Amino acid sequence: GVRLAPMSSHWRLLAFVPLLAMCHLGRAAEPAPRPVHVTGWVAFNYDFQNSLATFYNHADRFAEISPFWFYPLPDGSVTAYEPDPPTNPNAKSLEQVEPLVKAVCRAHGIKLLPCLGGPPEKYKDADKTIIRSPALRAAHIKALVALAVEHGYDGLDMDYESFKPEDRPAISAFMTGLGAALHAQGKMLTMAVHAKTAEPGDWDGPQAQDWKVLGAAVDRLRIMAYDFKEDSSEAGPIAPLDWYKAIIAFAVTQVAPAKIQIGIPVYGYDWEKPGAAEEVTAREAPDLAHRKGASLVHDAEQAAIHFTYTEDGVTHQVWYEDPAALRTKMDLARLAGLDGIAVWRFAEESPEFWSAVDRK
Repeated sequence: GVRLAPMSSHWRLLAFVPLLAMCHLGRAAEPAPRPVHVTGWVAFNYDFQNSLATFYNHADRFAEISPFWFYPLPDGSVTAYEPDPPTNPNAKSLEQVEPLVKAVCRAHGIKLLPCLGGPPEKYKDADKTIIRSPALRAAHIKALVALAVEHGYDGLDMDYESFKPEDRPAISAFMTGLGAALHAQGKMLTMAVHAKTAEPGDWDGPQAQDWKVLGAAVDRLRIMAYDFKEDSSEAGPIAPLDWYKAIIAFAVTQVAPAKIQIGIPVYGYDWEKPGAAEEVTAREAPDLAHRKGASLVHDAEQAAIHFTYTEDGVTHQVWYEDPAALRTKMDLARLAGLDGIAVWRFAEESPEFWSAVDRK
């Protein structure tokens, strides 16, 4: 839809043992595995309690965090999301959570890169209006740099999605200009991009994104490697392993591997019928299966869990990310030399997620 402390691409080396000992062991010392940094997105504006608990309790695992805090207005300015919905007691405003998040970041050396997301319905397509206008792009870049500087953020994360292929040059120009402006202030820039396994991509969203140009403009490119199957499709895995491997294989031909963060979903879908599904989190899904008396099926080939249940005479299919498969995906990221994983979204993960991360 994932948001690194010291984002170094250097390998950590094992301490060398004395030469005689090395000869005795019969093999040279080897470099330790490259660390896989953990970053991703959180949504305090509608899930404060779970989001803050996840962030606080596992802060020692985070390298970056990107709260969904801001969105663009049609004139190029920026504003903060309101609690969603306004009556939700578990939703908090930027003013309420920013000091808490900053305190955790300072204590654990976490980079804070708030996310600029899509505008709400009231300002629908404001991001499209801005990107398509050179004057508004310039105004927006100015507003974004001022936001990062005035709030003391480490940088910004951009998540403007679902453009048209003809917007590709404008998106490239905008991100190149924004990257230069933020870097001039000592700030970082990351960007969420649609998944693809070849150029130009198989639908409008990825076709609008030139990974080579964008990868040169940003510090980290976050590939949203999920929704292979989604709520408007037939049932199936949302991030199958073969697709995931193909995304990585293509990405490293376009962008320096150390600049890539590969997306990790911690959710799935409950299909009532093809094209009609509701999201279910990895945290909720096992309980749903238990309540419905369904058996979990672990599909190692697809890196997914699925189960079926019947309600009111309708058979449901549920697919979600297998937490155990996270280890496999982290190994793929490591072997490819990627910077890390970007999770959509924290507070939806199962406890097993953190067991897998701890082991790395």
